[in-house]
Amino acid sequence: MDDVLKRLGMMEVQVGSIAAVIPHLATKADLNEIKGQVNGIAATIPHLATKADLNDLRSEIGCMETRIIKWIITTVIATAALAFTIAKFVH
Repeated sequence: MDDVLKRLGMMEVQVGSIAAVIPHLATKADLNEIKGQVNGIAATIPHLATKADLNDLRSEIGCMETRIIKWIITTVIATAALAFTIAKFVH
């Protein structure tokens, strides 16, 4: 009989610790709110840039820089040629 009372006392302690934890557990309403937030994040994720998108953008920027440098060099050469031609006819 003492063994049964000892086990019953241990069960009461365990039930008491479980009862103490219950108020801190999430309710279905809490989970529904979190589900809504997760669904919002999941809807946003496909619209975010990936590393591949960033690499593509970097290569496009590199190509644009190359084109701008070529244009500047061509413009400087053309302007210098025009200036030398004008100077040739002025003297």
